[in-house]
Amino acid sequence: YIDQTPLLNVLCWKVSLARHKVTNEPVSLWEIDYDIVQSIGNRNEREIFLTETLNSIMMMRRICHPGVLKILEVSQSFKFCSRTNKLLLNE
Repeated sequence: YIDQTPLLNVLCWKVSLARHKVTNEPVSLWEIDYDIVQSIGNRNEREIFLTETLNSIMMMRRICHPGVLKILEVSQSFKFCSRTNKLLLNE
């Protein structure tokens, strides 16, 4: 991804705007904020939280609906790329 610009934090996510290297399409990059995750209970509770989060992302990736964030790519390091939502841009 190119032209990454930090945009906002949403719960445990750091969101940046960027452009896809190949398609030049505007995208939103979502990366888990491990500082926030560290504040969640004990190690076992954090692992459960991260596993459930990744499972949710993988389920959302299969959904294609204008009212749902369209996830384009997912990384095992708790990062994902989505189409840029107009709400994120305040349009």
